[in-house]
Amino acid sequence: MSCNSLNAIYLSMASIGLCAVATAHAEPYAIERVARIPPAESWEFQSLILGSDGKLYGTATVGETGYGKLFRLPVAGGDPETIYDFPGSDNDGYRPLGSLVLNGNGSLSGTTATGNRFQNTCGSVFTVTQNGAVTLHALFDGRAAYGCAPYSGLVVRPDGAFIGTTSGYSPNARDNGSIFRVAADSTAPTGQLVTLTHRFADGEGGANPLADLIEGPDGRLYGSTHSGGQFGKGTLFSVASDGSDFLKLHDFNGSNGAAPQSALMLAPDNTLWGTTALGGANGVGTIFKLTSTGQFTLVHSMTSAEGEVPSKLTVGADRNFYGTAKDGGSANLGSVFRITPAGVFTKILDITSTFKHPVTGLVSAPDNMLYGATAFEIFRINGVSNGQPPSLTLSFSSDTINAGGSTTLSWTSTQATRCAGTEPTSFTKGSFATSGSRLITDKNTSGGDTMYSMTCTGPDGEVSASTTLHVVAPAPTLTLTADPMTLPAGSSSTLTWAPTNAKSCVASGTWSGEKNAKGNSTSIKRAKAGVYAYTLTCSNDAGSVERTVNVTFQ
Repeated sequence: MSCNSLNAIYLSMASIGLCAVATAHAEPYAIERVARIPPAESWEFQSLILGSDGKLYGTATVGETGYGKLFRLPVAGGDPETIYDFPGSDNDGYRPLGSLVLNGNGSLSGTTATGNRFQNTCGSVFTVTQNGAVTLHALFDGRAAYGCAPYSGLVVRPDGAFIGTTSGYSPNARDNGSIFRVAADSTAPTGQLVTLTHRFADGEGGANPLADLIEGPDGRLYGSTHSGGQFGKGTLFSVASDGSDFLKLHDFNGSNGAAPQSALMLAPDNTLWGTTALGGANGVGTIFKLTSTGQFTLVHSMTSAEGEVPSKLTVGADRNFYGTAKDGGSANLGSVFRITPAGVFTKILDITSTFKHPVTGLVSAPDNMLYGATAFEIFRINGVSNGQPPSLTLSFSSDTINAGGSTTLSWTSTQATRCAGTEPTSFTKGSFATSGSRLITDKNTSGGDTMYSMTCTGPDGEVSASTTLHVVAPAPTLTLTADPMTLPAGSSSTLTWAPTNAKSCVASGTWSGEKNAKGNSTSIKRAKAGVYAYTLTCSNDAGSVERTVNVTFQ
């Protein structure tokens, strides 16, 4: 069968030998192959995201060069298209394990876990264009102050900076991992601008972070460590939006979970949900939730029959949460499960030899499908639509500010799985929760109106909303001079005006008409002797200013 053929396996209670489906679900689930790695090639999928352009993007290890690759794929299926093959040189790292970030300009940012020019196999931070042009932002050498071996992806801040973690899992590592910040204009190696914002030095706050950080409802970033903490089983933590101000929120003790290795998920009610790979009542993983204040709740302990080593969760079209388990299930090849916001768990199918051992969580797409990957296959599972289109409200705490001032832009959506700012350009950067807020500082010193727009997408469509910020410029200033101010009749003097923050200027007295609001000069001449008054009034929304200069012609 070719790579772009779709092998649909419909999963119902009658499909014994393929999988079982929960009877609570009214319709049979279906699993389809979207793509697979050609048998002649030896690379393996590692991560999968859905881009804002509707395409699937991911990382894979090995690849044609043997050092890893980045790929893209239409959700309709086909052969994965290579964007970039890591050459395995000392200049850009290799083994991309973490999730990618699709930037607003279409480029992809991420990390590698191994390899760099320092020859200490500690990884890198990079950006690659859709045409395969790479920019190296940071190199990790194990001796530097910012850590070694990033296994996770990045969070891109509104200013373009990258926040990420290093795992410390390397022969060259000097610690238990770290949290770092890379400036947007950082270029390695000579222009490298990397700041260590936290080091997991003593293990008390946790050790070896493996999962992506995510932005919480309060603007802080949330993550986990795979080990360390009070009981050595891992921790949950948060940091400020710039990666500083580390705060440990929870210690895993084994019975409530152990070894978290998947990113948290921000649920529609602004709670954070996650999984652990081990621990719980049966030692094979847990599902938990966490509030931004650190209140931890163990929601479900996995059993081997339900699945072992659960992945990151995602919000499905029906507003329930979905995930995969790498092992366990009836064939010990993994499973797919659903858990409701109320905590009701259902295994919806067992993975068979066709799609064994999923290595990623699921991503929810606008077509109501859930997409995931095993090492060699990309598959999709039908979602469940609730038939409700998304809604969105967007408003400023104050929609009128003085130039250079700030206001808070807040948004609330329902039935949406993702949101993104669409205008102006400054509002399109960074990640957006489905409900949240952002501090807006408008640097438009001349005043005026700026439209802020956002689009949210859900399983049953998308919705856009806009609101206008009115920026009031400072009151105008004006200088008006004549050179010379006294001269013989019939001679010429130069009249010069220099306003600031003006929208219009009108002359009166000896001269008249509208004048350039940005300033100018003009020659004046009078044949008859006398004192002539030249007056100019410049205005904007905040007020007006008037200046007069008297020129004497003798």
